[in-house]
Amino acid sequence: MMKKLMILIGFLLVLAGFVNAEDIFDCQVLDEEGTEYILQNDINTNELLCIDIQANDITLDCNDHSINGNLIRNSEGIYAHGLNHQPIENIEVRNCAVSNWYTGINFASVRGSTIRDSDIYDNDMRGIDLLGENVEISGNNIENNGKYGIDLSGSSNNRIRDNNINHNNMDGQMNGYGIYLYNSNFNLINNNIIDNNDIGIYTRGEDFGHNGRDNIMTNNEITNGVEYGIYIHHGSNNHVINTLLQDNGVDFFVRVSTDNGCNQVLDNVIGTNGLPILFFNGETHLGDVEASEIFLCNADDSTIDGITINNGEEQNNGIYLMRTENTILSDVNVDNSNDGIYLYNSNNNEVRYSSSTNNKNYGIHLYRSQNNEIHGNYFMENDDGGVYLDFADDNNIVNNVFNNVNNVENEDEDDDNSWNLPEIVRRGVRNIIGGPSLGGNYWATPNGNGFSQICNDFNRNGICDEGYQLDENNVDEFPLTIIGNNVPILTY
Repeated sequence: MMKKLMILIGFLLVLAGFVNAEDIFDCQVLDEEGTEYILQNDINTNELLCIDIQANDITLDCNDHSINGNLIRNSEGIYAHGLNHQPIENIEVRNCAVSNWYTGINFASVRGSTIRDSDIYDNDMRGIDLLGENVEISGNNIENNGKYGIDLSGSSNNRIRDNNINHNNMDGQMNGYGIYLYNSNFNLINNNIIDNNDIGIYTRGEDFGHNGRDNIMTNNEITNGVEYGIYIHHGSNNHVINTLLQDNGVDFFVRVSTDNGCNQVLDNVIGTNGLPILFFNGETHLGDVEASEIFLCNADDSTIDGITINNGEEQNNGIYLMRTENTILSDVNVDNSNDGIYLYNSNNNEVRYSSSTNNKNYGIHLYRSQNNEIHGNYFMENDDGGVYLDFADDNNIVNNVFNNVNNVENEDEDDDNSWNLPEIVRRGVRNIIGGPSLGGNYWATPNGNGFSQICNDFNRNGICDEGYQLDENNVDEFPLTIIGNNVPILTY
């Protein structure tokens, strides 16, 4: 009877995964399947690799002890991997403090495993490096690592939840990422506090959207990112849901190279100043909204009217058109953002009766965008300039106020844009500064020496007597000016 009982207990232990428990005291190889290794003391070492996990069904419980290295290049505190390039599975690392390695914990070709309830900090390059699937990273404090808090490469169906991921930009020499996903799909990132990284979450996919896709980021709080809160670089069908993005350089940004890259979903994403970040990837008609950022990506035939974006501290971007055509922006007012209005690979749009002022970069930036109508707008007191033409040509830019230290920057002077009507229109019109003629634009600077502020107008028609040469191929033939001592209308 006793023998049968012992056999039954042994069988139950096998089912529970606890065939054996072993105390460890120093760096070593862990290669006995079904063993729970329990660390009994702190480890301080100059070894290149400390804990080397080489078999399935292993638990490492550090028992709240530390594994400290000496910041040796390419060193690893804990390394889990299969032999002969075979995957390894059912590994659990818990209750560890791992610091002062090149990489704190490296899971290579690992499946169905867990890293939990650990402190991973002060590592030279990465806190956690993961190549694997169905791995859960939960309940950890991941802080002050050199470049990556968590680095996923070619990894799918993992869950990163309930972690504190902070200050992962230790050396200050390069971008520091809270969570970095490269060519990684179907991952769930939820309930994390991510603070004071250069970029909170960065996901990048190659192969025109076949990678970097279907990741879900939900219920995260991402704050104080030096550059970005969330940056989606290519990839598609990523979801950002119920997320707070606060006081990042730019709360949210997406870069696309194909229409497929516009297939992203934002739902209840709150940005700086407690205002929504809005993302549209189809025809939309939006009016009378105050927002933190607005993106139109492959959103042809849209109308945006009566929008206010004021981020207060030169944070975020204003409104982005990406791969979007035949869209009208009207009465859009962007103030104190990074870029005010940005057209990226977007053609045949109209920007009218709007203002873009006091922005860190440009009032309006056109990148590889053609045949857009830009008229009746105020681009004033933007730090880098009024308009940036970035390989953009055949745009019609007329009857606007430019009042910046640098009003025009043209990346390619071979690009030819139109800055005035074909001829001066005098009857029954008032231009944007209240003058009696329509022609070109009003060119001012804050210190009062802009072309339109000092040009001659002997015939008093509100048009400078000479054209304004912007560069070799761009000239405003009919720049606007004020008549006599009249005060121009320079507020929108």
